Amino acid sequence: MKHFYFILFVFLIIAQPVFSQKNYTIKWQNKNRKYIVYLPRNYNASENLPVVINMHGFLTTAQFEMDYTQFNKTADTARCIVIYPEGVDLRWNSGTFFFVTSTVDDVGFLGDLMDRAAVLYNADLKKVYSMGYSAGGFMSYKMACDATNRIAAIAPNVASMVFDNLSSCVPARPINMAAFNGLSDPITPYAGFPGNFPGIDSIKHFWQIKNNCNVLANKDTLPDLRNDGTRVVRYTYQNCSDAVDQVFYKIINGGHVWPGANDLFLGLLGKTTQDISMNTIAWNFFKTKEIPQSVRCDAPQNLVATQITSDSFQLNWNAIAGVPKYKIALADDSDKVTFFETTNTTIGVKLNPTKRYRWNVASLCTSGYHNWNTTRNLNAITTSIANKKTEKITLFPNPCTSFLQLDKQLTQQNNTTVTIYNTVGQIMKLYNALPNDNTIDVSDLPNGWYQLMITTTETNYTSSFIKE
Repeated sequence: MKHFYFILFVFLIIAQPVFSQKNYTIKWQNKNRKYIVYLPRNYNASENLPVVINMHGFLTTAQFEMDYTQFNKTADTARCIVIYPEGVDLRWNSGTFFFVTSTVDDVGFLGDLMDRAAVLYNADLKKVYSMGYSAGGFMSYKMACDATNRIAAIAPNVASMVFDNLSSCVPARPINMAAFNGLSDPITPYAGFPGNFPGIDSIKHFWQIKNNCNVLANKDTLPDLRNDGTRVVRYTYQNCSDAVDQVFYKIINGGHVWPGANDLFLGLLGKTTQDISMNTIAWNFFKTKEIPQSVRCDAPQNLVATQITSDSFQLNWNAIAGVPKYKIALADDSDKVTFFETTNTTIGVKLNPTKRYRWNVASLCTSGYHNWNTTRNLNAITTSIANKKTEKITLFPNPCTSFLQLDKQLTQQNNTTVTIYNTVGQIMKLYNALPNDNTIDVSDLPNGWYQLMITTTETNYTSSFIKE
């Protein structure tokens, strides 16, 4: 019996985190892309939590990265959402690497995952952080270059920057970074790899210039807490622009490993320091960092959904000054998210009436930042329209030029309205009563396609027509 309870206890310990893990596959650039979302214990949808994107190394997986780094444990205490994305062919497009180039838009893919986190989990996109192991660290540097205003800070581990990324890197502003490298790394040599990436000291200098920090860093050796043959030296750059922080950790005798993790590689990739925990240091570095207010525009306000038919809605929101475009999200009850972009402040959408949906709208700021409102239910709210039966009616002539005639004689009732919508769901004409002869004047409408709905006490009658 004791053995039974022990096995049950071990099973519960192992199984418990699974309840907070969500595995997804989405289409991106016509490719299936996988990723894992980890929600901290006792996650509440009303929370507005930060996001950490934790990327795997070359030829490893999102699941391996989660298991190896154990960042979920940090997320539980820190209260943050962790996204573990997976690269195409288990690699990341951070530039030309060993003469291999790629057309995969991983920067766009990671930005898409941020938006999904905002829509599905109310994530705080001004607190998004990127970290990664090896190739995932290379990709973190790429995000700092190409998506500066979507990332508040980065923490690459055992990584450098490939030469074509270095030559094209124009960050939109100074950016916070805490980087970790082993001096005895056999995979990403500290001295660099000719033709592929420079030494780590060159990377320090590159970002010291980009962040406009003092040339000379403060250097201090951290306490030797464990007798594991390693020491950690920290380089802290001072007086960077916009008060950003730039810190590099050099692990003497350290290998191609995650500081503070268990050595899953049995020493084949070098020594793992236990003098520091990268998870702890990275989170303590991240937690005070935000996307600057100067690059954030306001989120759309006054989101209103008007039900037109049982399977269609008109979505409206207030315009935000200076915002050229908006991004709309529809999420169904399986967490499938569909995005639309528009320059308008209204859009018409059709739904599968057998599913429940949520929706949200973001301002696409000129800086590149995306500011989402709060996701709200759409067709989960019972309305008078949803409770009525719907019938189709025929209009003639169709196409028409001046007047429409109904194919059936409808009786006059109280609370009868006639509404005509354009293709984006805007109300073009509204009658508070049905004309006695059942004819409808559309002579003043612009040419185009329209939808008509007659709402009576018991029934919604719908049809469409073309005005010439």
